[in-house]
Amino acid sequence: MIFAINEINKNEDLLPNLSLGYAIYDTCNSITRAVEQMFALITGNEVYVPNYQCHINSSLAAVIGESSSTISIAMATILGIYQYPQISYFSSLPALSNKKEFPSLLRTIPSDTFQSKAFAYLVKHFDWKWVGTLAEDIEYGIQGVQLFREEVEKYGVCIAFAEKIPLTFSRATYQQIAETIKSSNAKVIVVFSGDSNLLPLVEEIAKQNITGITWLASEAWSTATYILKENQIKHFEGTLGFAITKSHIPGLHEFLVGLHPFNEPQDMFIKELWENIFECLWNPGVKHDRRECTGAENLEKLTNTFLDTSELRVTSNVYNAVYAVAHALHNLQSCEQGKGPFEEGRCADIHAFEPSQPPASVCSKSCSQGTRRSAQKGQPVCCFDCVECPDGMITNGTGMIHLQKLFL
Repeated sequence: MIFAINEINKNEDLLPNLSLGYAIYDTCNSITRAVEQMFALITGNEVYVPNYQCHINSSLAAVIGESSSTISIAMATILGIYQYPQISYFSSLPALSNKKEFPSLLRTIPSDTFQSKAFAYLVKHFDWKWVGTLAEDIEYGIQGVQLFREEVEKYGVCIAFAEKIPLTFSRATYQQIAETIKSSNAKVIVVFSGDSNLLPLVEEIAKQNITGITWLASEAWSTATYILKENQIKHFEGTLGFAITKSHIPGLHEFLVGLHPFNEPQDMFIKELWENIFECLWNPGVKHDRRECTGAENLEKLTNTFLDTSELRVTSNVYNAVYAVAHALHNLQSCEQGKGPFEEGRCADIHAFEPSQPPASVCSKSCSQGTRRSAQKGQPVCCFDCVECPDGMITNGTGMIHLQKLFL
């Protein structure tokens, strides 16, 4: 994302005289944290008050993310209220295509509807009639398998077993799933799962020496580089999977190898990256088994998945998402008054984004200056009348209850 933004800001033909900025938040794969961060981003304050914006002219143009469909739903629920554009690069849940429910969500990855149908066509092509399914126990896995099941049943295919991969570590569950696979006659298994939650099950399958299965891998784990250890490969030989289209991003490799903590001392991401790649620590302070980072380490000498730009898939989706925002802003900037998309051909102001506000839901409208609130008998405190202040008294603002004496 940072590479794409830097590239756009150097491009004189795209968004001339304007620079894109960014803020990066880590959801930590937590819905609660994602919701908190959305409110902080929208309100302009880390200590936020929902539906209150601290900055009159917001510069927030769009939000890119999340990867998880479940978290994207939580984000879209909030962002959709204010009509802030959200572009996900990896959330493939079919439900996210519902524009009534998620009016401002877009994405640079296809819906799983296509993947589920493609798996069904594959099963039909090889005339497999007895198939097992594994679903990560979230909407992505559950809906993916459900759509697959609906499709294959049209072709007379039967589901031998349907197991769910837990989101929290459970040795007993992994053992039970492996036993089910081992005892079944099904030699084809469709797996809709992310890579991290699948790892413990992979270990259990290798431990129980399960072989001879044709695995059908969803895009979330089909191209994962670290999911299989060398001694586990034989258990997954012959795996077939669908993958996100790969592409090449010119200049990205040079950008990555040129990163250095000393060049960007305020960038916490580079320091953390450095510690992980070189297995060192900045200012360790206490005794530790890792050596101290010096800054003399050289990224160009490494062979690392982070630096491998030959298999850009999700990365390309992020890159495309940033450019989608940039081109939309460019179209907004180049809009001619009288030819715009709004009433009377008006154009939007690129320098002042005004998100849609939720509808007002009040019993009584706020009292103006010079009047005060007077409670209505027998009604809740939200219902009141506005009465004029007596001579010599004022209210210092709108919606006030108490009066102040006027000094001349």
